[in-house]
Amino acid sequence: MRKPFALYLFLQVLLVSCNSSGIIEGADITCIHPGKGLCIDKDSSFIADFCEITDCRDIHIIDDTLFVIQDDVPDRSSRCFKVFSSKTMSYLGQFISTGRGPNEMISPYLIHNNSSDNCLLVRDNSSGSCYSARIGISTDDDPLLGMTRLITLDNSIDVIPITRNGLLSLRYLDNKCFYEWTDSLGCAGRKYEIIKDLQPSAVTYFSNLVTNNIFKGVVASVMLFLPQINIISESGTIRSIAVDKRYQKWSSLFSERLSPETVQYYDGLSSDKKYLYATYVCQPLKSINSNVEGVQIHIFDWDGNFVLNLSVKEDLGHIAIDSDSNFLYGLTRSSHSIIRYDLNGIL
Repeated sequence: MRKPFALYLFLQVLLVSCNSSGIIEGADITCIHPGKGLCIDKDSSFIADFCEITDCRDIHIIDDTLFVIQDDVPDRSSRCFKVFSSKTMSYLGQFISTGRGPNEMISPYLIHNNSSDNCLLVRDNSSGSCYSARIGISTDDDPLLGMTRLITLDNSIDVIPITRNGLLSLRYLDNKCFYEWTDSLGCAGRKYEIIKDLQPSAVTYFSNLVTNNIFKGVVASVMLFLPQINIISESGTIRSIAVDKRYQKWSSLFSERLSPETVQYYDGLSSDKKYLYATYVCQPLKSINSNVEGVQIHIFDWDGNFVLNLSVKEDLGHIAIDSDSNFLYGLTRSSHSIIRYDLNGIL
């Protein structure tokens, strides 16, 4: 039973303006305390019966109409991405096989761009190449209408469009980690310094999840190993928000190597035109996949203001928002099951 929203007002988030320097040079951090959160139950009317799926590894929604599932396929005979209607969950087709041929990738993964965008972003881990794919309804079981390779810079850790004609890359070069804006031709523009003199052993700590809002010209970077979210705009402003005071220990943390005791804070990210949604797990790596307890979903607006903290019982990782129906989908880490939550009346 969902608790009345009025009860949540009593548990409203506490805001603390820290104004202290973090890992991004020149950007102060606002520290917040999300509080207990609003408990919501899964939608029991939703039954995730996808007979076309072997082992679900990721989920995403594009154009607020298409539900994309990344499948862990056993061989090249089956394709990696399966597409369904987000309205009826009817199967529409599949695309991209593992391999080195046309429309094939060695190690593809989804970039969780805005759910209202009309393209799907896919990156090949093996080559670092990033592609924008147009998906539609087809009669031959292949909904891929076209795929364009995005021009990316060398030494890019992550890349995502910030506008229709520009990309934002997270790069590591000459012991420096920084964000850099490029146009559609690959010409470098504004650079956002993060930290100088960063040793290669510490680069892993910059692992993050990215999403975007090309309608506003902003990108959100959710850090895995720091309790921190960074919102970068095309105009050059950066806003950093921390949800735990442990963000202050970033300097000592970077002197250590990743270990089973290292805490992972965020594990999933999705966004629409109004909000970004981040799965907050806050578990050491040694137990994150065996944890069967619930998680929190932190919701921010695109100005970096904290909106809501949702608490769910399931061990979610990846999430996907359908802003048209106001349903939030989640993928459990333990069983790779797809869960749905009804956010109508909440947001």
